Amino acid sequence: MKYHLIKLGGSIITDPVLKDFFNKKNTSRLAGELYPFHQGCIIIHGTGHIGKPPAIKYHYLESGIIDKKDHLIALSIKDSILQLHQLVVRELLKAKIPAIPMDILHFSGVSASIKNDALLKNKIRQLVGNGLVPVGIILAPGILNQFHEPLRHSRAVDVVEALPVGTPSRNLAG
Repeated sequence: MKYHLIKLGGSIITDPVLKDFFNKKNTSRLAGELYPFHQGCIIIHGTGHIGKPPAIKYHYLESGIIDKKDHLIALSIKDSILQLHQLVVRELLKAKIPAIPMDILHFSGVSASIKNDALLKNKIRQLVGNGLVPVGIILAPGILNQFHEPLRHSRAVDVVEALPVGTPSRNLAG
């Protein structure tokens, strides 16, 4: 089976001026536009204004480790990221996409290389084979490329630019 990997950039699903940072309008619009193409899809999304600024501030992107003195901040950030993930999955479900949350973080290391790629491939194949759309969170840039070879999907689309509401997104069928 060929897979279609869609990465929703964190900057398109978050907005720093909103109270919870979640850009429901953009996410809902994208979910509706993805619906006709959801079969065989795997969706991953970034953390945008929720995860990236603290990851930079606390040097997580470089080391993958947060200082002991910042451990409580790490819990708060993770809670916010998981809340974002739930909101994204809910919008996909509202668009009738059979989304199922998946924590890709368990499979990736600091450099975003897939540690347990056989387990990840099997899990994703099972979910997609059952007609579901796995949805994962990513923190590290470049993880989209990590999925190309192991899954041998036919297409990857990286949706990173926020388009004004009413502007059609790229045609995924073409």
